[in-house]
Amino acid sequence: MLIQSKYKPSILLAFTAILVSILISGFASHEATAQVPENPVMDSVSIVDNLHPIIAWIPNTENTTGYSIYRGRIDGFTGYLIFDSLTSIQNANASSYIDDQVSGCTEQRLYKVRAFNAEEASNWLVADTMNTILITQLDFDICSNSNTLQWIPYQNMRNQLGGYQILASANGSPFVEAGRVSAIRNYFTHTPLAPGTTYTYKIRAFNEDESRTSTSCERSFTTSTYHKPAFSDLRMVTVESNENIGLVWNADAAPISKFEILRADNGSNFTVIAEIEDLNNFDPTQEYTDTTADVARQSYFYKIHVFDSCGQYLPLSDVSHRSILLRGDKTSETLIDLQWNTYEGWDEGVESYEVFREILGTNNPAASIAQLNADDTSHTDNISEITDGKGRFLYTIKAIEKGGNNTTSFSNTIIIEIETQIKIPNAISLSNGEPDFKPDPKFIDPGSYQFLIYNKWGQQIFESNSLDKGWDGTFEGDKVASDTYVYLIKFKNARGENIEKRGTVTVVR
Repeated sequence: MLIQSKYKPSILLAFTAILVSILISGFASHEATAQVPENPVMDSVSIVDNLHPIIAWIPNTENTTGYSIYRGRIDGFTGYLIFDSLTSIQNANASSYIDDQVSGCTEQRLYKVRAFNAEEASNWLVADTMNTILITQLDFDICSNSNTLQWIPYQNMRNQLGGYQILASANGSPFVEAGRVSAIRNYFTHTPLAPGTTYTYKIRAFNEDESRTSTSCERSFTTSTYHKPAFSDLRMVTVESNENIGLVWNADAAPISKFEILRADNGSNFTVIAEIEDLNNFDPTQEYTDTTADVARQSYFYKIHVFDSCGQYLPLSDVSHRSILLRGDKTSETLIDLQWNTYEGWDEGVESYEVFREILGTNNPAASIAQLNADDTSHTDNISEITDGKGRFLYTIKAIEKGGNNTTSFSNTIIIEIETQIKIPNAISLSNGEPDFKPDPKFIDPGSYQFLIYNKWGQQIFESNSLDKGWDGTFEGDKVASDTYVYLIKFKNARGENIEKRGTVTVVR
């Protein structure tokens, strides 16, 4: 027997009420002469043996010789709700039926039961309709370590639906209650879960006094976990190009969603200054350049925070590294004092510090001038023997990691300027063997040098643009007379300023 309704399930009850009134009026005369049985009261629809639906009802006490069972389904082509006749039971005391033709674990079905006798049958249209509970979704979230379940709600519970009980079993253990939700909810999240564990669930609907229940088929899922980073090691922080601070670190090969770079001025109160994220390959770069650092003003402390592929922060290491700030000044015309802070962060500490000096204005590159112990944070550079250049000295400190890793960190660079110095004799003798009258300049621009001699009448009698050439006391090939002469020296100092120096020299014959 096939009974088809052209209405959707959501409007079936309204349609049923209208049709009932028509049927009652149309068959009033027939009912006056026949005893039509009442539809039995549905008790529940549940799942038995974790497979087949079981339909339960309360048997009628009169005018009934048996019961007919109908199964509802949604037609896949029309979308209509169709009820198929399953069987008839010739037993007035029967109270349940197992539908072994369908699996309650893969599809949701609706059921009706009507009563009949030898002459009449109850009106199936107004019979109670109940459905199986089908778990439609069981999703494992590896990041939150949780299972989310969703199910088709149970309808027409006697004495009103009170809610749902979620029952769970771990690795075949007895089912226990994992939680409850209200009647208006048909979803639940179970957490936290143990990795590598098979969880089996079933949903049990209950009425308000919990005297009746309906249970779904079981669904199972085996949880897993993901590879989390096990280590992160900030290798170094170093000043780059005297403008920025570069950071380099190592992390293991586990998928990583992002790194956070944190900075502090004083070793505490760290703040995030940047994030490096890769949500496609989960392999963000392991280096960063801090362009906001003022490398000439202070040193900085840095940390790296690691986030796994689920975006969870992992407290792998709390070690911070500190950059090197170099300061310096001249204490005399020949001594330059340098001071710096220790590099911090390496596990075994600093092996040594190396001091580099470059004489600006010459063709000589920066060179190492001192190798110091790990405890040394100052150095005095004696430049008394240096005459080349313009009196501008550039310094850098290099820290070398202890332990043979050959990791290094450089400080900022500083420039110390020494004022131009010129030593000039005040007299020369033209006797044989006496040296020429030649200034002894230090730290001037050789290209700007000009040396002039004048007699007392203001006549120029000598000129040289070479630092190596002095006046031999002659003019036009003849020795000049014993007298006082005026010299004028022009040059540029270390700052590029034009300087003139005048004085007198006595010639003795």
